[in-house]
Amino acid sequence: MGNSSLYVIWPYSAATLLVAGVLTRYLLASRQPLFPVAEMAVVKAVFRERLFQISIFVLVAGHLVGWLFPGAILSWNSSPVGLYLLEGLALAAGVAAVGSSALLIWRHLERSDRSHVTEFFDTLFLALFFTILVSGVLSAVLYRWGSSWGEVTLVPYVASLMRGRPAVQLATQLPPLVQLHVLATFAAIAVVPFTRLSTFLVAVLQSCAVLISQPFRAAGNAFAKWSNQHNPGRWFWPDED
Repeated sequence: MGNSSLYVIWPYSAATLLVAGVLTRYLLASRQPLFPVAEMAVVKAVFRERLFQISIFVLVAGHLVGWLFPGAILSWNSSPVGLYLLEGLALAAGVAAVGSSALLIWRHLERSDRSHVTEFFDTLFLALFFTILVSGVLSAVLYRWGSSWGEVTLVPYVASLMRGRPAVQLATQLPPLVQLHVLATFAAIAVVPFTRLSTFLVAVLQSCAVLISQPFRAAGNAFAKWSNQHNPGRWFWPDED
């Protein structure tokens, strides 16, 4: 498989695996109500490190802002002070994330049950996630001002995937470390349904299902009450005292 095919097929395959896998786990969880609760408890125990949580939040928020408002980022970076501030914050968050995730992986391996299939995928996801972080930090160090050139390469590539017309040339011309960063991200997305992290997505689906069903349930109860009060059978067979 060539690079061009890799950047077309792999992203959509990863997204398909994510959606299909999470939906499957949602259906399974509906038959075992306590299963997601137990799995989520394990995830919270592994990801309890505060430094890891803060650094990942900063990185994810920064990526989302960059994807949603590329023009604003380029405008901010037009000032040297703004550029240095943004790059410095991103690099500091990346280094903190790498260090805290290394500790997290070590803790996971100490308590991991090697015979459990889910544990294998949890470990695989953490390895891919660590690869994403390390490749991102190295890319920031070796290819400076990524917050600027990423807005005219990676962001348009992701946007082209959303439109269903992948601009493969934007991805294949990236440096090898950046390509590794992108491909490892897609791989991590594909693995999520097989890990305990998927239980959080299942919980979100369950909450959405409850919210969506509430109006229909209320309408059904109201109709049942109305039909009971206006049942024609009462006119012919009234209740006897």
